[in-house]
Amino acid sequence: RKILHLEEIRRLARVFSKLGVQKIRLTGGEPTVRKDFFEIIKILKNEAEIKKVVITTNGYHLDEKAKMLVDSGLNGINISIDSLNRDIFKTITGHDRLPEILKGIKNLQDLNFDNIKINAVLLNGVNATKKDFDTWAEFIQINKVDFRYIELMQTGDNLDYFNKYHVSSKIFKDY
Repeated sequence: RKILHLEEIRRLARVFSKLGVQKIRLTGGEPTVRKDFFEIIKILKNEAEIKKVVITTNGYHLDEKAKMLVDSGLNGINISIDSLNRDIFKTITGHDRLPEILKGIKNLQDLNFDNIKINAVLLNGVNATKKDFDTWAEFIQINKVDFRYIELMQTGDNLDYFNKYHVSSKIFKDY
């Protein structure tokens, strides 16, 4: 289990670019924990000439990283936020970091960064009520962000969890 070194990333990105790749999404665990994360974005944008570099993040420390993200040339960000209720968010993630994530979104917007998408996984009995939907609708309207609910996926090792928390996306036909 080795991570790619900067030179390997540089070579791959140049090859991808020559093959016509125009967009790269950095995901992870959490991509921003790499010490060379901002250097990677600059390599992709400036050296490999990838036109669009986006990340998917849990948003932790986004309030502190917003300016560096914008300055790096990042084109878009997807942030995982399963609830706007601080207690529910903490229950789902195990961390009380919703305020810093929301401040990070504000910081990005204050820097005129507008390609912000939020993902939330629907969880039965946790964040899939009309009140939750109404709260998100208001947040989206006020903050001008893109938003999508994601249906929980069944994998080979989560059958009990899936059966307990799965909500079909068909729920939206009722709204």
